[in-house]
Amino acid sequence: MPGRHRSGIFVFAVLFFFTATAIADCLPSGPLEAVQVDTASDGDSLRLRDGQRLRLLSINAPERARDGKAGEDFAEQAHRALIALLPANKRVYIRRHGSDRYQRLLAEVYTRPDGGHLGEALLRQGLARFIAVPPQLRQPDSRCLIAAEQQARQNALGLWSRPIAAATDLSHPRDSGFKVIRGRVEKISTSATAIWVDLDGDVVLRISKRDQSHFADQPWQHWPGKEIEVRGWLRWRKTKGNFAPLKMDLRHPLMIEVLDPDTTGGTESGRRTQ
Repeated sequence: MPGRHRSGIFVFAVLFFFTATAIADCLPSGPLEAVQVDTASDGDSLRLRDGQRLRLLSINAPERARDGKAGEDFAEQAHRALIALLPANKRVYIRRHGSDRYQRLLAEVYTRPDGGHLGEALLRQGLARFIAVPPQLRQPDSRCLIAAEQQARQNALGLWSRPIAAATDLSHPRDSGFKVIRGRVEKISTSATAIWVDLDGDVVLRISKRDQSHFADQPWQHWPGKEIEVRGWLRWRKTKGNFAPLKMDLRHPLMIEVLDPDTTGGTESGRRTQ
């Protein structure tokens, strides 16, 4: 039964081989809009001088403490790093990509008209992680940002100095939030509204009908029994019976990796193919 504790699918994401010397700066494509920054709210958000809130596209930094909730590891470091990256005059150059559900402007942000991608700089320091959320997904930037993250990961910087969480260790509402986790695909099932990936433990992954076109070329039927690494927002949900209480929505194949056998015990990146 779709959505049960033993429901799931798996997909193949894109394999990018990068070395530190092969990583190029993320460069803008076309003209940008100059805006003035008022302040950095956290490691991936800015408030502009005109009052707009801006969310940096394609990255996620750890959450700072708010509303009585403790801050996540490296949240303050990411916040300070973003402040340090801003030009002295606080003028940045952006390309808009719509807005998110919190009505924040989504944008690529550069410190110069010809480059200085803020997201890339944070990824290189290990103070944010790459995310892929369609339709705000620019493929050239995806390759560049994944390369920047991979460099930090290989050097165990920041967030990558911590071990990757195992799906079998997650079973409580406090485990909610943006996570990179590893687990074994136990079962695949489909429903009229979603494809479901059940991992060992209390985690189920969901690919909604609206996003299934991104996964059309994926041989997901063959992935039960495979070790995978996924990233996204893990959410606690009220359940009945043997439904998994922790659910992650997968929006794009770049949120999933199939792990090579020799990578499952450490923090090295596995195989990402599309």
